[in-house]
Amino acid sequence: MPVALIGARLVSHAHTLLFGLSVLAIAPLATLLSHATESVAEKTGDAAGGLLNATLGNLPELVIAVAALRVGEYWRVKGSIAGAIVTNTPVYARSIVSSRGP
Repeated sequence: MPVALIGARLVSHAHTLLFGLSVLAIAPLATLLSHATESVAEKTGDAAGGLLNATLGNLPELVIAVAALRVGEYWRVKGSIAGAIVTNTPVYARSIVSSRGP
């Protein structure tokens, strides 16, 4: 993430580059969060682990929403929530279909 912040100071008009750098910074953190919740789920059981995974899975949207609301960017909150719905819907649909079995 510091690379994206430094890039924003140096070339603030290169939005695509800054977005790419931010994605590269966040991807390893998402993997780490996923492994951490799976680890907790192994120790606490499926119900508590699933609840924790669902809660922390929406953490990025919550952080974006709070940061955007503080500066009055309501459209960014709407976009973040809409993006989460669009990306999560196929995942949930696939898990429902695959959980039914043969």
